Amino acid sequence: MDSLITAPMQDANRIEEKFFNTPLNFNLDITRVTNQFDELTYDEKMLIAIYPLQAFQIKMNIQEAFSAADATGLPNPLNGKQDAFRHVFFQAINTRDVSPGLIGPNALSGSVIVSLFAFAHESEVPGQLHLEKE
Repeated sequence: MDSLITAPMQDANRIEEKFFNTPLNFNLDITRVTNQFDELTYDEKMLIAIYPLQAFQIKMNIQEAFSAADATGLPNPLNGKQDAFRHVFFQAINTRDVSPGLIGPNALSGSVIVSLFAFAHESEVPGQLHLEKE
């Protein structure tokens, strides 16, 4: 059972080292200083490797989503109404801005890619947060 968990994590580390640290690849502005890459879920890391342009487009919308949510004046920026607004707004602007993925024989629309990233982001939410979301 451990090998089922260990092997994918080793793959993620290889992708991180070979892809993200290669100077010829564009910079997603995810730095080791802030450990932003380490805070991503395994699924997010895999999607970044497959859809780097779309990952960059999504990353560029983060600040706009936080600013719009803050401007609402809604309470609870974490696990509250403001957080819910931010997630919905972020999903909407990503759907507007993300390009289709042209990898493989079947292209994916931008909205499908945005949904994949959203599900990947929530894929490792601790059980307590699941209860708070309900």
